[in-house]
Amino acid sequence: MTTRQDLIRRALADADTFVSAQDLHAGLRSKGHRVGLATVYRALRGLAEAGLADRLRDKDGRHVYRICRNPGHHHYLRCQACGAAADVPASALDQWAAAVGSKYGFTDVTVTAELFGTCAGCSIAGQLHRARGLRVAMGYIPSSSQLMACCSRLQMPRKVTPVTSGHSKQL
Repeated sequence: MTTRQDLIRRALADADTFVSAQDLHAGLRSKGHRVGLATVYRALRGLAEAGLADRLRDKDGRHVYRICRNPGHHHYLRCQACGAAADVPASALDQWAAAVGSKYGFTDVTVTAELFGTCAGCSIAGQLHRARGLRVAMGYIPSSSQLMACCSRLQMPRKVTPVTSGHSKQL
């Protein structure tokens, strides 16, 4: 492994979440490292092929990478709101896929699956967001900092214009 490849591997390990090559490249450049985007792409592809990095597609279709935490075949459960991911053991799904393949006369069946849901943090943030919406309808006007905290957890636009009303009350 070259010095630059090791630098990229360490940056990926420090990210602790799935990141795109572009985001990883920007982070390295902001820290003063002179590394080309093509080098980042090649290093990430090599890490994924060697089983040292996990590679998925994000909601926009871009490849995103994370340092591999669990060797061996596994799947992912990803949060639709924030992108957090949990590794899911492959055994049950692989057994099901092998049974389906066998039923139709196939052998050497492989499966790659991504499960999607809403993580606990985003679920709570969504509940708070809906509750705040109800409070607005009842005359309660949340502060802009409250709205920004909730919206940032839900990955909503951060531009919040507070509504003022002479008869609003804080709950």
